[in-house]
Amino acid sequence: MYSITPLFSGPVSEVLIHETQQVNEGDVLVKLDDSDVKIALIQAQAKLISAQRRVKKYIADDKTYAANLLARIAKLASSEAALEISQANKNQAQADLIRRSALAQENLIFSEE
Repeated sequence: MYSITPLFSGPVSEVLIHETQQVNEGDVLVKLDDSDVKIALIQAQAKLISAQRRVKKYIADDKTYAANLLARIAKLASSEAALEISQANKNQAQADLIRRSALAQENLIFSEE
């Protein structure tokens, strides 16, 4: 007589030997009911699929945010360039006004010009 210690515990679904039957090392003696394990596996697979979908969404969102950020950076650069052009036009207009005012005071140009 020997003591038998199972690797896993659970409800027995089938006994494959009878009492006092001679068995060899490695022989399957009983089958365990694996319905709980199957349910747990299905639940784990569902959680995995859900997690994979979330990761894909995070990646897609990240790409969208990156594209939006690049578009905003480009728009900012364009706005800054437009501001510099406007500032240069203003400076040119002020310089023209000063020059024309000086010429008008010396009657070198007509005031309508």
